[in-house]
Amino acid sequence: MRTLLIDFDLDQPPDEPLLLPGPRRVRAVVWRGAEPLGQITLQATTAIEPELVKSEAARQLGALISRPRSRPSRRPNLPAITVAIPTRDRPADLAVCLDSLRTQTGASPHEVIVVDNAPSNAETKNLVEGREGVRYVVEHVQGASFARNRALAEATGEIVAFVDDDTRPPPGWLHSVAVVFALAPEVGVCSGPVVPAELETEAQELFERRGGFTQTFERLVLDRDAPGRPLLVGALACGCNLAVRKDALRRLGGFDVALGAGTPAVGGEDYDVVYRMLAAGHLFAYEPSTLLRHRHRRDRRALARQMESWGRGTVAFLMKCRQSGEAPRIDVWRTIAWLFAYEVRRLVASLRPGSADRFPVSLVLVEIGGCIRGLWAYRRSRRYVREVTRAHGRGQSP
Repeated sequence: MRTLLIDFDLDQPPDEPLLLPGPRRVRAVVWRGAEPLGQITLQATTAIEPELVKSEAARQLGALISRPRSRPSRRPNLPAITVAIPTRDRPADLAVCLDSLRTQTGASPHEVIVVDNAPSNAETKNLVEGREGVRYVVEHVQGASFARNRALAEATGEIVAFVDDDTRPPPGWLHSVAVVFALAPEVGVCSGPVVPAELETEAQELFERRGGFTQTFERLVLDRDAPGRPLLVGALACGCNLAVRKDALRRLGGFDVALGAGTPAVGGEDYDVVYRMLAAGHLFAYEPSTLLRHRHRRDRRALARQMESWGRGTVAFLMKCRQSGEAPRIDVWRTIAWLFAYEVRRLVASLRPGSADRFPVSLVLVEIGGCIRGLWAYRRSRRYVREVTRAHGRGQSP
């Protein structure tokens, strides 16, 4: 059964029911004005009655419905923001992302930079040329972190908000990002929920069953002494929805080019940035109103690659912390042990017939395989960086 995705504003509910072509599973992001409160799911046959959505929101979200509204006590001076979109050979996705950015409301002055990462053709350049307020830049060295660092170097805004080309920013997203940094000078990095833009295929449904991206709707501000597993605080962040104070990250050397897509580590750069910013004394803000939509991988093979990269990138980041001395070795090994134990628990749950946590065993094994490869991926990535920077006559960063 396909899942219909809708937005439902409690302040301005629709007057009429939403008619459906047949039975549907419905997932609604429930808003109160510009503030998302959470997600609910319900079943519908021919129509969705507004009163049903209201009652299900009250039942499924509980206290979130009645929490105080988030209203600044003063009207802040909003910082200028550069929206940075690293991309490689995906002009169709990029076009939709750029169209979404044109709908931003109440935003601070901003520019959009498209960083074309080692392109194989001119399609992205042809798409971007002529779009008002969008600047096209080429980064010839392949690797998402090389592209992100190029954006940091090119940006004119005080804040750089990184989004992926397959994201769909809602109209209030940019304004919400600006308010976070305007109200809290101590915040150096910010992220928020990433919810699906569509749920039309089995692979997309499976990705959500796995947990998807971070989708909590609790407002958080964390420092270097965050409780739990401080090395994994970055799990709250997502590289496709990550905003930073430009000068603060520049002082830290930018993104680690040995982490992220396009390298043997294939990920972990978002964990790394959050961890290093916290270690430098900045705060990390998780703000629900900076919600983005993301078009998940549509087929099983692409989903498997993504899950493998999650495991590999996470462990590669942890091994970087061990090798660089950025964290006590005992903390690193404890975190790795916890991660592998967590994956084994998922595997056991997937093997148990009738379990509510049942998930395709093959995909769990793919993710575990990624974790294992992550144990030596960072060293391989460092070698990769030395080779490509030498070939392009470039220095390394950080």
